[in-house]
Amino acid sequence: YRHQESWGIRLGVQATKRTYIGYVYEMPTSVISKLTNQTHELALRFYIFKDKKETTESERERIRRYNLKFLKNKVEGQNSSINRP
Repeated sequence: YRHQESWGIRLGVQATKRTYIGYVYEMPTSVISKLTNQTHELALRFYIFKDKKETTESERERIRRYNLKFLKNKVEGQNSSINRP
């Protein structure tokens, strides 16, 4: 909404998987600069909803066991077809 009316810098860090903390500095360059000098802002972003891609430890363990069982069955199936006359 203030396109080409100021310049600034934004610095931030992803503190945790669900929290972002940042700092914003802006210096106005338009007519408004006669009324105000600069702004300093703190930015906090929280992710409250679970990401669809995010899985729990128990879900990952269940998937891992399923994959191991699948691979074992596949290997045993190949071995049994090799041993057949």
